Amino acid sequence: MNTIQLTTIFLLLLDLAIPIILVFVCIVPFAHSRLDWAFRATLALGYFGSLFVIIPVCFLGFFCRMLMGLIVVAGIVYGYAHITPGTVGGWRFASSILCATLGLGLAGITVRTIVVGYGCPEDHLDLRSPFRDGTWCVLNGGGSLWINSHNVPNQIYGMDIMKVNSMGKVVNGFLPISDKLQDYATFGADLCSPCDGVILYVDDGNEDLPPGQLPPRNTAGNLILLGHGRFKILMGHLKKGSLRVREGDAVSQGQLIAQCGNSGHATFPHLHISFATGGPSKAPYSGIGVAARFDGRFLVRNSFLSGAAGN
Repeated sequence: MNTIQLTTIFLLLLDLAIPIILVFVCIVPFAHSRLDWAFRATLALGYFGSLFVIIPVCFLGFFCRMLMGLIVVAGIVYGYAHITPGTVGGWRFASSILCATLGLGLAGITVRTIVVGYGCPEDHLDLRSPFRDGTWCVLNGGGSLWINSHNVPNQIYGMDIMKVNSMGKVVNGFLPISDKLQDYATFGADLCSPCDGVILYVDDGNEDLPPGQLPPRNTAGNLILLGHGRFKILMGHLKKGSLRVREGDAVSQGQLIAQCGNSGHATFPHLHISFATGGPSKAPYSGIGVAARFDGRFLVRNSFLSGAAGN
């Protein structure tokens, strides 16, 4: 199996298979007491919470996520309505305790992620949406590794953002991802400057790779490094040949500067954008990472952003 096939299976497991399994955990066999039911429901509710905070929503879409959530809740209610009094044997008690422990663990991780990852630091950038149109979903973003996989010093608040269709998915059809670049709404989408600034560095020499095909080096591919006061803004994985700026150019907020692509170390088309201060001005991977707000909002995983650059 290739990377796309394995990722597809993994995403279907997270969004469809596990919620359905949890429904059966809640109702098969019927609980023998309210405590037995509560222990099982704890696991289902713990996973339900993580679906909306920790697990990316943009692959099968927000509406599918809501549907699966409703099915899980229906299973919990059905299980409560069909509690069958009886003796709770040793294996059933042990399994109920395990369900409660896992559910509380998931709930704890989710709550901690919100507490740690949803707050915007005082030292941050205020930017506008860099997209011209459409709706975009944050794949990686926030201040916790549970919702943001960027863990290098200059990108700790970096973000990965993808354009979604009317169903909240990154590609059309049932499957969560595709092996064709043209199936992604992100590929070729216009990218605008999120603020006034000066172009510090550009790289436009990398090919756009098929989804799932990664280069040996972990780089941002074609990129623009934008200077804004004491801050540097890195925008990467851009489409080859789409850059409309050169080093030294002054740009205005909302000005078209490139298109999103799939160059560099990117499993599928998306915009990587990160923010830093310090380090050599023309070194895109230097400095200390800082946070940013877009249109007054601190975006985290599963946040949505409208394309309204220049408005």
